[in-house]
Amino acid sequence: MQLIRRLKYFSRYRYRNLWVLLHGSKWVAAGAIIFNEDGRILLIKHRWRGDWEYPVGTTDDAESPLEAAKREVAEEVGLAPTGFRLLGVDFFRRRTPNGNLVFTFAAHVDRRQERELKLEEYEISDHRWATRQQAQELISDRLKDRFRQMLEAYDHDTTIYLQNGEPAAR
Repeated sequence: MQLIRRLKYFSRYRYRNLWVLLHGSKWVAAGAIIFNEDGRILLIKHRWRGDWEYPVGTTDDAESPLEAAKREVAEEVGLAPTGFRLLGVDFFRRRTPNGNLVFTFAAHVDRRQERELKLEEYEISDHRWATRQQAQELISDRLKDRFRQMLEAYDHDTTIYLQNGEPAAR
């Protein structure tokens, strides 16, 4: 079973990234900042990066960013949150010549859903429900600016457009 998961992962992500590099398409990803009833934020730790982040991943062929965010949350932590709302989009140039787009949504889980959390063991090594302050301290350095801006958009019930983690338009 582990071997099948590994093969699926490498065929799905590694070869797509190679395709993007060779053909110059944009890399599109989506994720969700998940809040529990106490206002704590779900952070996960990826095995190979060792960084704390929120669930996020690349879109599959013909998949919308919202569909990708829901799928990634289900795959990585086994949850089906409700109330998805777009917080913002970040465009940045890294790994691909034509740039990357990351769509970030907010979503919520109740106590029953929170108890159903189940980590995808191959990809995710740990999780934590963190206060906002803890989350902002723990989150990966490469995501700090985006994460801060997305929380601000959440607080102001707005959507934000970022370029390299910095506001370009509201």
